[in-house]
Amino acid sequence: YVTLGKNGVEKTREGDQKTPLGVYYITSHLARSRLPHFYGSGALPINYPNVWARLNGRSGSGIWLHGTPSDSYSRPPLSSDGCVVLTNPDLYKLTNSIEIGKTPIVISESIDFVNKAKWDSDRNIANRLIEGWKRDVESLSRARVATHYSREFKSDRGDDVLAWHTKHQLSAGAVKDLSITLRDTTHFFYPGRDDMIVSTFTQDSQMGGRRTSLRKRQYWAREGAQWKIIYEVNL
Repeated sequence: YVTLGKNGVEKTREGDQKTPLGVYYITSHLARSRLPHFYGSGALPINYPNVWARLNGRSGSGIWLHGTPSDSYSRPPLSSDGCVVLTNPDLYKLTNSIEIGKTPIVISESIDFVNKAKWDSDRNIANRLIEGWKRDVESLSRARVATHYSREFKSDRGDDVLAWHTKHQLSAGAVKDLSITLRDTTHFFYPGRDDMIVSTFTQDSQMGGRRTSLRKRQYWAREGAQWKIIYEVNL
């Protein structure tokens, strides 16, 4: 059981007293000792507005998962200013099971259960998308890599697809041999949409004798019969 914002969900701006929908990540743990009594057993801030929210003009800040004062077991259903409020025992259990920066928080209006065949099919589609992207990056073919990106693409620095590929061409020119391994992968449909997948993974790259590792997040959107990357960020 959780309490949401006074005005429901789908936050769009600062002060609208709504809880945001989307895929977020816990950014820190604020212990009880650091907070006023109001927040109960502690708080877990999330990264709202995430990059997708900002690109879509969403504003606001200070969205936390937090507890209740000791004299209240729980809050009424719609009574926060946008935070997700849990009972103190539930927040305590949750706090002991999360990894800062890695544990996803999916806030959705509903939970839709699917059978195992559907789950396998959806996950296989998502895995094929990033594996196809990986193979084309390894090929060092700029044309092949470009086929994975939407004309609506934005980079983590706000570059459109043309500006991003111009920078990518400059950096790829010096690479002669590239091998990539993807690991620790997660995929989520963006809440309320079956045409957008958020994929996060660790990319281990070997270029000659040099090895690098980075965490990457890609937003894939279905455009007609194809899936394209509309946003990408290195974490």
